[in-house]
Amino acid sequence: MKLKIKGKLNNKVNIKQQNSSEEIAIKLKETDYYQGIKLDCRKNINTSKKILANIEVLNGIQKRNQQRAEKMGVLYTPLNNISKMEHSAHILKEQLFKIDRKLAEICNQTNFQKLKFDLETIAKTNIGITALLKCLNDSKNSMISNKYSRFPEMIEIEDRELKRSIAERSRKIRGEAELKKLKDDLKIIEEGTFKKFIGILIGRNKIDNCLEMQIRYRKMAIESTLSKKLTLVQKYDIEEILAEILMFIEENEKDELIEDDVDSLKILAEELKKNYTILDSNVQTIISQRDGKNSLYVNKKITKKEIIELETQRFLNKYGYRISYVCDQEGYEYQDTMATEIDRIITYINNLNII
Repeated sequence: MKLKIKGKLNNKVNIKQQNSSEEIAIKLKETDYYQGIKLDCRKNINTSKKILANIEVLNGIQKRNQQRAEKMGVLYTPLNNISKMEHSAHILKEQLFKIDRKLAEICNQTNFQKLKFDLETIAKTNIGITALLKCLNDSKNSMISNKYSRFPEMIEIEDRELKRSIAERSRKIRGEAELKKLKDDLKIIEEGTFKKFIGILIGRNKIDNCLEMQIRYRKMAIESTLSKKLTLVQKYDIEEILAEILMFIEENEKDELIEDDVDSLKILAEELKKNYTILDSNVQTIISQRDGKNSLYVNKKITKKEIIELETQRFLNKYGYRISYVCDQEGYEYQDTMATEIDRIITYINNLNII
């Protein structure tokens, strides 16, 4: 009795029926067909090990980010569920080992039709698993899909989430401090009728009215900016965040009204320097570009009213404040799907009933 088995390269192997199942197993394991199936099993196992290694790296990134966030007083929530992901990956690895062991057990069969069927089943299963494992490595996020494969992308997402939280905290402290100052400025301008009367005599009221309008405009721009949540669509630059903090500290260090806010930003700035590689020259370049003082007054006579208006625009541009009259579209929301995708492979294997 003979068994004809087709391999990937269409090579045919004839195995004669022997009295000893051990001899059959030995002869079968020498065939290219069997060795090809065995190689696919090992490749899938190695891929599962690599997935677990990548999960461990991602876990380390999350822990590092949590430590940094605590030092900076920043709320950071990891975006990938490591525990669920790792649990699924371990189950998958064990299933792949079972398939490999099942292949070795099949070789001891003396029923050639059953032997052939089981070998072909495992061969097809390996192909399906390989394809599904490959999908795990494909980028899932359109905003950075051209740059990263799956796990590097996940690390980038985690780092971006921490930087987003840092930027949001810096913006919140600075914005709320500016609102305190503006509220105080309005209070001074609106004080009593006596100053208004004096203003009529000396012609000061027009300037005060312009100043009041600009203060209210700044207030609207800051409040509008703070109302918009920062999202992962934007890629946050730590050197830019630090530049904004240092500009604010330099301008407000002696202002007792917002002393606590300045101190909080000083702590944040120091932690940024400790936890990230920052080039001072890059930060100073950003500050010079954002400040833009020299571009305001270009050898022409301007009125005091125009100076006040130009200073408002410079301030808004410097810190990125703007008034938005329309609802911004919802920002990108990251979806953690890795564990679910691994579970699909597990379900695929279970439904085949081969182990």
